[in-house]
Amino acid sequence: MGVGIRSGALAPTTTTLNVNTPGIDNAVINGSVNTNGPAATAWFEYGTDPTLATFTKTSDQAIVAGTVPQSFNATLLGLTLERYTISGLRLPAPWVRRKGR
Repeated sequence: MGVGIRSGALAPTTTTLNVNTPGIDNAVINGSVNTNGPAATAWFEYGTDPTLATFTKTSDQAIVAGTVPQSFNATLLGLTLERYTISGLRLPAPWVRRKGR
């Protein structure tokens, strides 16, 4: 899960929700983002390495400014029959990102 801190502002909140699997080689990851103020860009990071030393990043998606949770999702294509780790949503600068679970 991406967690951000910005001086003088509430930290954004991110929640990774359910994963839908409409096919054998694809999935849709769902999440929620509350930027608690400014607009941001968000994405998911995922991969087969449990530590996510190497990972794939989904496309950036714009999240509008606000103080209420906003839905966010990404479609993963070309998956194999392996176990995947999803680190959660990420928010870039001006937020300081820390990896979490």
